[in-house]
Amino acid sequence: MAELLRTNDAVLLSFAQALLQDAGIRAVLLDEHMSSTEGSLGFLPRRIMVADNQLQQARALLTDAGVADAWKESSPGPVADAEPRALAVFAHLAAGRHEEAWADFGTALSGSVSAEGIAGLWAQLVGELGDYTGSGAAAVRHWNRTTVVAVPLSFAGGERTGLVVFDAAGLVANLFINDSATAAALLTRHPRTWRRTLLWRKAFAFGRRRREKGARVGRL
Repeated sequence: MAELLRTNDAVLLSFAQALLQDAGIRAVLLDEHMSSTEGSLGFLPRRIMVADNQLQQARALLTDAGVADAWKESSPGPVADAEPRALAVFAHLAAGRHEEAWADFGTALSGSVSAEGIAGLWAQLVGELGDYTGSGAAAVRHWNRTTVVAVPLSFAGGERTGLVVFDAAGLVANLFINDSATAAALLTRHPRTWRRTLLWRKAFAFGRRRREKGARVGRL
């Protein structure tokens, strides 16, 4: 099987599947279960696969239907300004500019947690670890349509690593804060495999009982 299309656009997926079916081309939709597991946020793309010997025919079909570029966008590059924007998120939070940090969130994330909610969570984090003292050099990782920036965060009472996840559109799709060891382990895997727990339902779990487990904002 060969990949014809990878997208998180549900309308485009349905349209392409209908075109292929009408043309007698068997198509297999992958990652649908993973997308539903992620909470149907539209963050993770799904793939349409076709037989190798029908790939060119299927591409021609999409081209004739006016979506010629759809099958060319499978692997966009990393978000160009991800690093400075990730650093800015934490700078805004530390300075109390929570509305500015929240403004960069994608629809799914901003619809799940408000600017006031982010402010409260940051306050809990500072209350547990002490005053925020600054950030270190960021590292950028890219997986297909996902860009992740790891930012070392220093507090008076310890170190943490912030993970800012950008979607293909360049919006913040997720925000995690973990102990450094957990963050390093997460960065060896695709974000879709990361633990899925809504932080704002459990607050910043930085108490002694969970100090090694880290915490997260958002949901993949």
